[in-house]
Parts: sequence; C-alpha cells; structure tokens
Amino acid sequence: MSFYNNRENVALFGPDPKSVNRNNYICAGVTLVAIITSLALMFTKRRTLEGSHVFFALTIIVISIPELIIVWWYRQGDLPPKFKYLIMYMMLAVVLFCLSAVLYYYEGDKFFHQDCNSTTLIPPV
Repeated sequence: MSFYNNRENVALFGPDPKSVNRNNYICAGVTLVAIITSLALMFTKRRTLEGSHVFFALTIIVISIPELIIVWWYRQGDLPPKFKYLIMYMMLAVVLFCLSAVLYYYEGDKFFHQDCNSTTLIPPV
C-alpha cells in the first residue's frame, strides 16, 4: 500500500518542483561518483591488495545497500516526504566515508607506517 493512496497524505502544494528533482539527481550523482571512484582507486595503489583496502570497499558497499533500498522505497511512495532528510544525511555520510577511504589509500602509509623510534610529535609534511 502506497503512502500517497490517502487523500490526506498528498502534498499540500502538489508534486515536487523540477528544481527539487534536479537537486535529488545531483546528490545521487555525487554519491555514485564517490562510490565508484573509491572502489576503483582501491586497485590502483599497489599491485597487491591489502586487507584494509578490501575492508573499506566491503564497508562502502554494505553501507550503500540500505541507502539504495530507502531511496527506492521513497521513489515508490512508500515513505513520507520527511525521509528525504534522512536520505540526504545518508548520502553525505557515504560520500565522506568514500573520501576517507581514498585518503587512506593514498596517504595512509605516511601516517600509519612511520618509524616507531621517532621522538618528535610533529606529523610528517
């Protein structure tokens, strides 16, 4: 049963304007590009895959699946419009997680594999 089958639950001012749909497509595109980029860059750092890189990739995929399901339910009309903000928050969280994965792929060696005998507290530049 769809959320919009009741006349009471129909939006007061009609369907979403085109600018809202355009913003939704932009957010979805940015999220998709972030996911694809982070998964593709996992293979370009070294010839051998590290366990941490595979862990990041699996975590990104596992986090993205519920987001896709909620977006699909929202597009079907099974969720009320207030879930739009939850979807945007989840997209932002996935994009930030993908960014942190890419930074770890390329910068993680500098910070996590330092010389343990160093006595300085200044991080490498």
